[in-house]
Amino acid sequence: MKKLLLLILPIVAAYLYFQLPKQYVKVKEPIDINQELKKSVNKEYIEHSIIDALNKREFEEARSFVELARTLNIPINPELSKKIEAKESSIDEYLNKTKDFFNGFLSGKSNNSATLAGSVASDFTVVGDVRDIYKEGGAYLEHKPYDRFILSLSVIGLGLSATTIATLGSTTLPKVGVSILKSAKRSKALTKSFSKIVGKKLEQSVDLKVLKNIDFGSLKSIENSSKAFAKSINLKPIKALLKDINQIKKNTSTVQSIKILKYIDTEKELAKAVKLTSRYKKGSLAMFKTMGKGAFRSFKFVLKKSALYLPTLIGLILSTLFWVLLVLRALFKAIFS
Repeated sequence: MKKLLLLILPIVAAYLYFQLPKQYVKVKEPIDINQELKKSVNKEYIEHSIIDALNKREFEEARSFVELARTLNIPINPELSKKIEAKESSIDEYLNKTKDFFNGFLSGKSNNSATLAGSVASDFTVVGDVRDIYKEGGAYLEHKPYDRFILSLSVIGLGLSATTIATLGSTTLPKVGVSILKSAKRSKALTKSFSKIVGKKLEQSVDLKVLKNIDFGSLKSIENSSKAFAKSINLKPIKALLKDINQIKKNTSTVQSIKILKYIDTEKELAKAVKLTSRYKKGSLAMFKTMGKGAFRSFKFVLKKSALYLPTLIGLILSTLFWVLLVLRALFKAIFS
């Protein structure tokens, strides 16, 4: 019986060791990339980047470089922060931003930060989702060219709007990710490879045949069909991805999260971006504009502490040792008996 146990134990221990979920064995964590950043980031670089962003009316970007300077303990001209506030709060800028916001709200286009904000806002008020379903869904039903990516996200968005009301807001987080993805697609902030990944998940999540049972007589009738959309969607394939995108937005901002998506090609890079933005917060966009995709190479494998990993490893070593001793003992007997 003891011999049998000694033979079985290594097999069981090895099975448990190699079958443990990856998060119990090793994970990729960001190492200190500040040293890499400081190779190309200095006072002159930061100040030049802030001025350049201001000239392009990219205030979010300008503030991100200010935050990056603080993170890296790089002193910059304090007048630059005042200049950002003064320029952003000027009457001309206020009028331009208001105009751009409403253009983005009504058209869904996002040429700059203000139109981007308007485009995202329209999705949160279901205006954007209804507008896009009417346009793209109508084309789909008439067998004309349509944007399946935008249409699928709009179906999910409108469905989530109905679910949010029914569940008192529990689906708000996935809807944030949906709105960001739509705006990123429109502003061409998604790479081709990442678009393909999202597109495949959307095909699994949305059955466009539901549109055949929807009344396209008016925008209002489409809006009233939100419950039908809610029943037709399956969030499981895309839920994790939307959760990561929402976390990046939470760590930074809506505008920053959309612009950061320009650097992402895979789901692994998206997961890394979550960790990086958790560290650099509002300075994340500046960090990515400086490091590019090199930021993703600043990861290393580290063992994650686990109550299961260490005991299993010890069990594997000890039981294997006992097994080796048992074999040696049997050989010894066979040779000398």
